[in-house]
Amino acid sequence: MHGVHHRVLSFIMFMTLFMSSSLAFAVTAADLRASMRDANALPSPTDVEERAARGNYLPYTGYFEETYTTGAAAGRKARFYIPQGAFVRDYFLAIALPNGTNVEDFLVNSGWVDVAEARRMSLIILMPDGAQWGSYAQEQGYLGRVLDGYTSGRRWYSVHGVFYLAGYGNGGDILQQWAGENPLFVISQAYFDSSLDGATLAAAGEYFYVPSGQTALTSEAPGVSAPGAGVPCGRTFQCVKKKDIPVPTDLFGTSTSQSAINYWKSANECGFTVTPGAGALGSDVCTQNKVNSKAIATGVSNVVSRVSVLNANVNYVDPRVTQQVYDSLTTYTRYTNSSAWSNALGFRSNYQKLGVEVVDMWRMENGRNVKRHYIAYVPAKVKDKKAYPNGAPVIYAFGGNGNNAFNFFEASQFVELADTYGFTIVMPGEHTSNNGVTTTWSINEADYQFVLAVMEEMKAKHGQYFDPKRVYAVGHSQGGGMTNFLSERDPDLFTAYAVMAGVARNFAAGTPPAPMYAIYGEYDSVSPTGNRTNWLRRNNFEAPNGIVTDPFDLPARYDNPIQYLIYPNTPAYPGNKFETTTWYTPEGIPMFADTTAYGREHNNTVPDARRIWTEWFSRWGRDESGNRVYARTTPPAPTLQVVPGVLNLRTTAGLVTAVISVPAGADLREWSVTGISAAGAPAVSTAYTADGRSLVVTFNKAQLSSLQAGDVSFTVTGHFNRYGMQWPISAAAVVKVVK
Repeated sequence: MHGVHHRVLSFIMFMTLFMSSSLAFAVTAADLRASMRDANALPSPTDVEERAARGNYLPYTGYFEETYTTGAAAGRKARFYIPQGAFVRDYFLAIALPNGTNVEDFLVNSGWVDVAEARRMSLIILMPDGAQWGSYAQEQGYLGRVLDGYTSGRRWYSVHGVFYLAGYGNGGDILQQWAGENPLFVISQAYFDSSLDGATLAAAGEYFYVPSGQTALTSEAPGVSAPGAGVPCGRTFQCVKKKDIPVPTDLFGTSTSQSAINYWKSANECGFTVTPGAGALGSDVCTQNKVNSKAIATGVSNVVSRVSVLNANVNYVDPRVTQQVYDSLTTYTRYTNSSAWSNALGFRSNYQKLGVEVVDMWRMENGRNVKRHYIAYVPAKVKDKKAYPNGAPVIYAFGGNGNNAFNFFEASQFVELADTYGFTIVMPGEHTSNNGVTTTWSINEADYQFVLAVMEEMKAKHGQYFDPKRVYAVGHSQGGGMTNFLSERDPDLFTAYAVMAGVARNFAAGTPPAPMYAIYGEYDSVSPTGNRTNWLRRNNFEAPNGIVTDPFDLPARYDNPIQYLIYPNTPAYPGNKFETTTWYTPEGIPMFADTTAYGREHNNTVPDARRIWTEWFSRWGRDESGNRVYARTTPPAPTLQVVPGVLNLRTTAGLVTAVISVPAGADLREWSVTGISAAGAPAVSTAYTADGRSLVVTFNKAQLSSLQAGDVSFTVTGHFNRYGMQWPISAAAVVKVVK
């Protein structure tokens, strides 16, 4: 990590000291109480020099109380604890306490302040109007104001967009009812001593989420303007009820109603199997059964939601309890959007365990030192030189306006895709925006030079694991505008480009062609027309010459089952949400593809990112001269036959023959093969059959001694190589080993 430059203006140092808190020394409730500052009196964090020196971190840290002056929360208060190192748009945990609880005593004695500092978790403490909570009807507007999922209107801090919730007693019941009405904005939740009736949750769960731009509008009926239950949604996919939004939930205490337990189990599609004592505090856990699921939020990845229940009295003012609750809640993350069709629950990445790098980089921009950031993840699998002898691909991903590197990394779930497909993901971060609490791209030379610096630093640290022929750029929204800019500023910087709802760029005349894949949502606030027009002109295509390569294949134009979003292209649901038109060069190379993602609003989704990899980036590489090349197909799945089928390893002389075969019509000679091995033994020889359908490989018996006696799986691994790209080979057959 770059060291901090010491040549910093005295004004900056003053502002940094002013905005920092002395709470590193606060160990008692009295200290915490005495340190509390009036958030309404904080100076606006908009000074140019201070923002440049601070970077993508929140301007104020410590303990604060804010008084709301407008709207439904006018006159009400909330308290905040923001730890050192909190990012712009970082996670917040919302806490609601029972009547009469001393807030500072609870925060210190429960250990939440210690957890906040140790884990960089900001806290929002909801406050009753006086000593007592009112009814939910009285509190609803207040909670809606404090827990607004959008960043606008926040003057001195900003939020991730979705929240962790921890509720205690009757304060927790208010919070839980809000969660039932707003499940898209809840990552996960835990409640102690709840007495909320499940009927209240069930009533909220019957409401539909209906599309309305970027807001989470809800309705008793699935159609916005159509009255009455059962009216079709009138959109491409069926509207989604709140009761079908999974929210991982922990319920502790003897007063939790069975009806509330049942509601959350149903929302999380809990199966019949319960694992006793497997959850936080020894709670019993039921996990989601994803067979025939209706949960779009978990249908796009390997994440599994869950509910844990502990029917016992718990002393929750205990740091050990708090630590377990924190660990349970932060198993998950959630994508920050308001569309039920695009919402995604995910497993939160353990940065330390995975080796995720969060890097501050100081740069000279516009005559001042500016702190920039990037986040990088190099999966363990791509460091395996046997699996990736030529290095693995690298994707540089650029978040949209307000999506700093941390926020985009957490929300996009690229970690799962990187682990699955074997590529490194790097996210250069935006600079802090004018309001001081969000971020943005300038899309200028300074941003370009910053990206180059990140690429050089990543190459210096991890270049041995990178394939320089396969380096790609993808951006969402304004990050798509940044991607378009980079493709013009330095057309050969990346092997191929992609945007998700990207801001268009009017390319200068003569800008060289480049491969671009674009995905826009059916209900996107950014029109695809500008991007399409500019890329067709740049790549010398005419609009009528596009070929529909992935036609609209849903069974109906409207009200399709949401399972087409969860189980696309399966026998039960033979279709998907994508419709793609592709433009080809005279040589048959696709240089521009334009996709509509039906049901999607202005957001990035896991299926979209997966499609960009499987349908676009994975097929582009460079030849030995550095020219871009496109692989029209990937290698077919191979099968294996071992001759003889019985391996007598009592004698080690001789060879073992393995035949790798592919289906009729495929020709293995289109690929070069490298790194063939079995049981740790390298191949002695390889030869194609006359028809090209098989590759005959021999191994020395003497080098297969690691095989165990009996019926064992004999696996041959290696790589297919073509157009500078690489695919793993893995084919297995059962053989009988005699030793």
